[in-house]
Amino acid sequence: MTLTQMTNLSQSAIDAFALIASYLLLALFVLAAAAAVFRFVQEARAKVVEGTAPVSPALSRMERRNLRAFLPVRALLWCLLAAVASRLVLYGVAWVADGLQNGGLREPLSQIPQLFTRADGPHYLGIADVGYQTVGDPRFHIVFFPLFPWLVRPLGYLMGDFFWASAIENTIFTGLALYMTLLLARVDQPHDQARRAAAMALLWPAAFFMAAPYTEAFSLFLTAALLYALRKRRFALAAAFGFCAALTRSTGLVLLAPYGAEALLSLIRERRGHAGWRFAGRCALALLIPVGFCVYLYVNYAVTGSPLTFLAYQRDHWSQQVGNLMLTAGYTVRNIFSFDVSTACTVWIPQLVCMFFAAALLVGGRRLHAPVAVFGVCYLYAVLSPTWLLSAPRYLLLCVPLFLLLARWTQKPWQRAIAYPLLAGAQLAYALCFALGLSVY
Repeated sequence: MTLTQMTNLSQSAIDAFALIASYLLLALFVLAAAAAVFRFVQEARAKVVEGTAPVSPALSRMERRNLRAFLPVRALLWCLLAAVASRLVLYGVAWVADGLQNGGLREPLSQIPQLFTRADGPHYLGIADVGYQTVGDPRFHIVFFPLFPWLVRPLGYLMGDFFWASAIENTIFTGLALYMTLLLARVDQPHDQARRAAAMALLWPAAFFMAAPYTEAFSLFLTAALLYALRKRRFALAAAFGFCAALTRSTGLVLLAPYGAEALLSLIRERRGHAGWRFAGRCALALLIPVGFCVYLYVNYAVTGSPLTFLAYQRDHWSQQVGNLMLTAGYTVRNIFSFDVSTACTVWIPQLVCMFFAAALLVGGRRLHAPVAVFGVCYLYAVLSPTWLLSAPRYLLLCVPLFLLLARWTQKPWQRAIAYPLLAGAQLAYALCFALGLSVY
């Protein structure tokens, strides 16, 4: 049964809702883009000095020195422990729920991989195991970028189990992603706020995908690491992270936007001596990012004989082409009413909520460092524009600015008392839907 049948809404009413949602999302995006541009102009005019992290005035000089001394090691350990703990909770709850559903618990080491290897997960593990194929259904898996499966392959062969190999690596990448998010936030925010940013990344409703054989944990680490390297003006390191990101998923190319914004800000600040030459050198380093994508194109060519095969498969097999925000908002609203209630509740409603929530948050981008805000806006448009989007909550997991802004909006205890249980509960419910075989992508 669909929501249309349950509510007796006419098609004209549904079309009206879709039109309103389309223009509302567009308006929020324009406001977010304006906030990012305003912040960029503001920083360019003010010539803000990099690396001057504000420290809470409540801390004494001794406390600040101790915080700087112990932050890197202690924070990294805590982030890794948080990643491990989240895995144990997710795997344990899903395993128990599966046992309740099927009338008894089954052996966890064999059952947990079955619960979390769904949707795109088997494709990544298949690439890690046997590489890209040219016949049968596996030939379509060329649309999945190669770096993550390449990283899983050695440990998978060593362990004899590719799921648990990916789980171990993704747990490490999750800890590193939280750590880099914390360091990025710490440049401009007090330590407690930076910790909240890392917590928000771990509690995002789709963060459970970092426990599955997906690229989310690795991509989040690369994105946060690039933004942090740029914040510290380590352009060569940022370009290296960008190369890996573009070889991991197509949205890695979006990282050219914050890289270019940071390079321009540096040129404006320096404006003397050999500033022009340094800017040219940084632009040359930026080419590493599209080079990563070109390596993927070469993989397409080597496997299929054409560097653009993935585009044809995306279009013909997955109905994916380049669209726009308004189109996505419109068909998301229509699909809420036209699909069965179960799919509406696990795919289309979460997608609509996350789209608007992310766009509304990014309207506050003027509170962020300009290149970070620029990345948020560009990434939002890139991931919400496909012609058949099913995975907005998962894709938005890589939008690091969201977590920095969430940390800013939860400074009071009562705000955290609402945000933490709400996000954690949403993630747990979403993870259970995924593990139990409902439509979650």
